[in-house]
Amino acid sequence: MKSLLLIGAGAFQVKTIKNLSENGFEIIAADGNASAPGFAYSSRSECIDIRSKDKIYELAKKLNPDGIMPMNDFATRSAFYASQKMGLHNPTYLSGICANDKGIMREIWSHEEILQPRHMVLTHLLDDSSGIDFSYPFIVKPADSGGGGRGISICYSVDDFKKAQAHAFQHAMRNRILIEEFVNGTEVTVESLIYRGEVINLTISDKVKADSKYRVATSLNFPSFYDDAIVSRIYSKVTLAIEALGIIDGAAHTELIISEDLEKIWLIETGLRGGGGHVFSTIIEEVTGVNAPLELAKICCGMDPKINVEKKSHCTYRFFNPEEKGILKNVNYASDLPKSDGVLDFGISLKKGDRFDGLVDSMHRVGYVVTRGTKRAESIQRANLIEKNISFNFEN
Repeated sequence: MKSLLLIGAGAFQVKTIKNLSENGFEIIAADGNASAPGFAYSSRSECIDIRSKDKIYELAKKLNPDGIMPMNDFATRSAFYASQKMGLHNPTYLSGICANDKGIMREIWSHEEILQPRHMVLTHLLDDSSGIDFSYPFIVKPADSGGGGRGISICYSVDDFKKAQAHAFQHAMRNRILIEEFVNGTEVTVESLIYRGEVINLTISDKVKADSKYRVATSLNFPSFYDDAIVSRIYSKVTLAIEALGIIDGAAHTELIISEDLEKIWLIETGLRGGGGHVFSTIIEEVTGVNAPLELAKICCGMDPKINVEKKSHCTYRFFNPEEKGILKNVNYASDLPKSDGVLDFGISLKKGDRFDGLVDSMHRVGYVVTRGTKRAESIQRANLIEKNISFNFEN
């Protein structure tokens, strides 16, 4: 039995832990939360600061696992550092640094002449945008925030810019934020596994985003509506991006924007882990037949994966976005609604008494549903039906 140190054991990691345990792996789960839900399903659990590469390395030396697998952006550098020190299979620590800091990532892609939005890195507040060589609107985001859309907003004016900088710096590690040209188009995400230097692109989604300055996605549809020729071009860009970051073994979640005329494909960012939420644990397998957590676990443990991508179901990952704001009084829906045809998972994240001020970032979503269908329209219609039949009631 191979032992796997899994870094991150939150609610969305429970299914992955069960999956890997059922497939013969001994799971050692590490998380900073002593009550992490994934601990209950692991062979062993460790409450530890997953951001500390030294603590994770000391833990790995003590436990001597066959592999280390990060489950979120906070965990990647620590996992890669410990793996590098112990000769295990993962991206290098340097690759982890480059992928977590969007400013460094952009410099690497610039060196490789890969198309991306114009950008600049700031380490201090600016009074106005006179020093920026592209016009409004533009995006302001932390260079490194730990993911989840933290600190990102769009600016249309100087007043917006001042607020956006403060918002970004609030979430920025190492006091670095990115100013980025706003490009029009459809945002897509690509899920990939990398084995012995070969990038295997598994599936692609197209995003629907809330009409707000924070640019938070409310729906992801798998696979995307693009035809095979466009998808092939997108996958080629993703492969270039991953190779530029020096990845030999691992996983990647890449975001790109496709222009409306289909002429341009801009790279936005790559995370060196599986897609968040249900993407890695549930959706990839539903859409492609590839058990992504299992195959990545094999890669991390030095085993040969079996990655055979097929065209199976369509999936919609819908995040509820109530128009009302305030303190949640209650959520109403029929008890059998989550059991509707084609519903893979359903959940309400907001609790009674919690405050909702809109989708500021992905961490402030109120609930979700994952649906499947034999066709794209069927999957979307099922998500629409679920959302239509839920009411969130707030008070000021």
